[in-house]
Amino acid sequence: MSKKTKKKTEESVEEGVIVDETGEEEVEEQEGVTEGMSAERDPAPIIKDSTPTPDPLAASLEKQITAMGKKTAEKLKSCTYEKIKIPMDDLNPKETFVIVGINGWNLQIQRGVAVNLPIPVVDLLEAGGYNPTRVR
Repeated sequence: MSKKTKKKTEESVEEGVIVDETGEEEVEEQEGVTEGMSAERDPAPIIKDSTPTPDPLAASLEKQITAMGKKTAEKLKSCTYEKIKIPMDDLNPKETFVIVGINGWNLQIQRGVAVNLPIPVVDLLEAGGYNPTRVR
């Protein structure tokens, strides 16, 4: 058994502790018990797989949004259409497209070109301030 020396902090004498005349304690180490970290321990985690795990919630949401977008597209195809033209933006002349999304279904509409759109999309464009003009 080896012995270590440390300052005495309490007046009580514990098992395995010897106090000498200088006030320092000698602590007997037990066999099989060492202080500190063992050099053999691997600091890396037990699981070393670095491949990303798929997020089941994200996959589920993606499927739900895709299904919702398909249903919306089917409903909009059955709506009546209007031929409109979205004017060019004077403040942003390089902005040549307007993007509209309804329930996961997206449309990219070119400005300055007459296009046929479902009435709910035209209503969204009017509410958004894009000022679509009806073309005959």
